[in-house]
Amino acid sequence: MINLPRSAASRGRTATAPDGGTRSPTAAAAPVQPPPVVTAKDLSAQAGQAVAASGLIAGVKDPAGLPVVTYRFMDNGSGGGHFVLNGKVQASGQWITVAAADLAKLSYVGSATGGQETLSVAASDGRAWSAAATATATTVPPPPVVIAKGLSAKAGQGIAASELIASATDPAGLPITAYRFMDNGGGGGHFLLNGKVQASGQWITVAAADLAKLSYVGSATGGQETLSVAASDGRAWSAAATATATTVTPPPVVTAQDLSVEAGQAVAASGLIASATDPAGQPITAYRFMDNGGGGGHFVLDGTVQASGRWITVAAADLAKLSYVGSGTGGRETLSVAASDGRAWSASATATATTTDTMLDKLTDAGVHDDVARLMQNDTLSYASMLTVLQDADKGGISASEFSSLQALAGLLNAPGGIQTSDYVDYITKAVVDGNPANATWTASQSSPQSLGDLAAGSSEDQADKLTGKWFLGSDTPTFSGYDHLNWAWDPLFSAQGPQYTDANQGALGDCYLIASLGEIALQDNDTIQSMFTDNGNDTWGVRFFDASGKAEYVTVDDWLPAMGGNWASGSNWAYANGTGSKWAELAEKAYAQLNEEGGLPRWAGNSYDLLTGGYADPVTEITGKPTFSCSPTDPIGAQALAQGQEVLLATPDGTSMPNLIGGHMFEVTAYDAGTGAYTLHNPWGSAVGGGLQVTFNATPADLAAQGAWLYVSSGTSLGHHAMA
Repeated sequence: MINLPRSAASRGRTATAPDGGTRSPTAAAAPVQPPPVVTAKDLSAQAGQAVAASGLIAGVKDPAGLPVVTYRFMDNGSGGGHFVLNGKVQASGQWITVAAADLAKLSYVGSATGGQETLSVAASDGRAWSAAATATATTVPPPPVVIAKGLSAKAGQGIAASELIASATDPAGLPITAYRFMDNGGGGGHFLLNGKVQASGQWITVAAADLAKLSYVGSATGGQETLSVAASDGRAWSAAATATATTVTPPPVVTAQDLSVEAGQAVAASGLIASATDPAGQPITAYRFMDNGGGGGHFVLDGTVQASGRWITVAAADLAKLSYVGSGTGGRETLSVAASDGRAWSASATATATTTDTMLDKLTDAGVHDDVARLMQNDTLSYASMLTVLQDADKGGISASEFSSLQALAGLLNAPGGIQTSDYVDYITKAVVDGNPANATWTASQSSPQSLGDLAAGSSEDQADKLTGKWFLGSDTPTFSGYDHLNWAWDPLFSAQGPQYTDANQGALGDCYLIASLGEIALQDNDTIQSMFTDNGNDTWGVRFFDASGKAEYVTVDDWLPAMGGNWASGSNWAYANGTGSKWAELAEKAYAQLNEEGGLPRWAGNSYDLLTGGYADPVTEITGKPTFSCSPTDPIGAQALAQGQEVLLATPDGTSMPNLIGGHMFEVTAYDAGTGAYTLHNPWGSAVGGGLQVTFNATPADLAAQGAWLYVSSGTSLGHHAMA
């Protein structure tokens, strides 16, 4: 076998391919195609803004005409931004590969603080990767943020412009380097920079370091306007923030001057105004006035009397329609006035209105005059006020001028055009000042009364105090015998049910006629019992009676009552009138004993419980003012009177023999039964007695007449109802 050279042996023969195949010895080798080519473009994003990663790709070309099937991206770091794939943050400095079909799932998120960094991108056609292309990603941080707050200044007052800034922050953490401000006009205020007034409607730029050199000055006349402010970090300006600047001008200023008028005289209310000025130069548009009360005068607007204690507003143009009218009896009171310019009210100014009156001029003693003028309310003196006048005069004894003035004062009470007061206060004041038969002695529960006497010029302080105490404080307690002490009555005047006839129980005093009268009146005429008492508010009570002519007369009692060591069957330990749950009957009995000291009752006069023993139906007239008459129990007028609500009492002679019908006694007749023809009688001993005695029982008129008993019957309408009106 002959070995030929390879080249020679190959000629004309088929060559074997490296992979075992064959190829033509004359075919040329296929060319290798270049990879894809990618070009990149810069990205710009706001801080924290996500932009599609595809935005980094400016273009992609593939020389082989093949489609791009894959991309890869890299964040080269240092700028703070990052890629996010399918919601997951991707690390910087590493390739992030994503199929072309999923390219929309990849985004680039700008840095939170702004900055720049290089991003890379490459593309593959499945055969080869392109060279990486790079571009710059720039994160634009948000500008500073400014919040403004309102300003409030007085007219012409300068306030630092920095007060307009509630806050100025920079998201990039950069310092604020400058501010700019604008006065948008309309309110009259202005900015002042380095002492120079700045025009409105133009931005005023000032370095942050010079911010203290800028101030806002309030308008001279007041008003509101909008101010704007913005801040810069040297890179960008914030949006402008606005707030309102309010210039508060001082309110008007009013000064008042005292008024002096005659009683009943009307003077212009404008006379109260000494001056009214407005710092802003605005006209006064309205006034308001107030009568603070106490002196009896009043304002009148267009003929209508105005109430005290309330503001009366009147337009400045109508000021002449308002007047002040002096008290009818003289006195002093405080008046107030304020003014408005239509924008604000001034502080109120006060002055004194003095009404001079010839009537009060009769009170020549300065102390009495000033007390009356000070204490009188709307031409009226109350119980407490009159008590103060007398007690003040009593101090040191009664001088001639005091006595003369007190007499003049007593003459003014309830006189036409005089000083108004209650009938009760009128009566007891005149009893102190003008005299009364009861003033002859001072008892104070002692068995031996002392000589006292009527008030006069030169009366000692002790005498004057006792007279005031007797009539205003009820301190002249009647004499009582057989018991050694007084107790304070804590019960209410009336129970919740009001006065009841069963409240009046007779005790160890022979005044059945009085207790029965009180009980019968409580049964038939509850209102008269209630109206006979006046609560003075100091644990004393005014008690009203009527004299034979129907004129009211009064005494005052306190709550001290004679007490005994033991108790009645009812549990009460009051020696005389007694009951439980109320004290009106006990006080009425005490008042009747004090009334007896004045004389006029059908018995010996004197301030003593003992002098009340024995009597007839007179208390019915003395309490109600109605007359009474007597008749036989068989007279049908008794039953008729009960049906009409009149008081009916039964009196017995000594020596009766009917069970429960006590002789020499007075009973309340509480009912008449037409069916049985019997009266129901109530013994005023009431629940105070024990044993088998029936205090309430029935008896026929014939049986009562057979015992020699007789009826007392009242007629007419109680004067107590008139007194209540």
